[in-house]
Formats: sequence, structure tokens, C-alpha cells
Amino acid sequence: MSTDILIGLLQLIPAMLVSSFLVFILLHLALGDPAETIAGPGAPRDVIAAVRHRMGLGWLRPVQYAIWLSKTARADLGTSYISSIPMLDPIRVQRSFVCSRVDRGGRDLGLVSDAS
Repeated sequence: MSTDILIGLLQLIPAMLVSSFLVFILLHLALGDPAETIAGPGAPRDVIAAVRHRMGLGWLRPVQYAIWLSKTARADLGTSYISSIPMLDPIRVQRSFVCSRVDRGGRDLGLVSDAS
């Protein structure tokens, strides 16, 4: 049985890599040039180049993927383009408000909210 679990976990690794690669490619295809979007319409080329450099878009796609994958594995989801706050902050706040309450016997007592 333990070998079946080990084999399942080993098969999970390539599936996660393929899934992450597809997410990375779809993000790049869907967004177009994020530097032009962030810089705004009619932004000068030097401003767009500075934004592109700050975002690390000057690297080749495989290097960008490796950097993105390593940051994602460390739960560094980057900064929101709209609100300029780290993307993990809203997730942490949401998670702190709702949690599952379990008694000492391990029975689930349901969801509890901290929100007032």
C-alpha cells in the first residue's frame, strides 16, 4: 500500500509541472503585453521599457517560467496590478475569518467566522 501511495505521489509531480506550464502559457497569451497595460495607453517607450524591466519581462520565456515556478512554489504570488498589494494578503485575510472548528475528539463542529 505504501508503494502505491509513493507511485501516486511520483506521478503527481509531472502532472503538476504540465499544469503549471499551461497556466503560465495561458497567462502570457491572455494578458498580451502587461507592461503596456500597466504603463497606460500612450505611454512613452522608455516608460514601457522600465515597467517591462521591473516585471522581469526581458528574460526569455523559459527563464521567466523557471522564476515564476520558483516564486509560486514559495507562495510568492506577486503584487496586484490594480491595488498594488501582495496577492497573498487577501487570501490570508479571508482564511483568518472563516475556519473549521474541531473539538478534542476530532469531530467537526462546523464553520466559525471571526467577522463581526
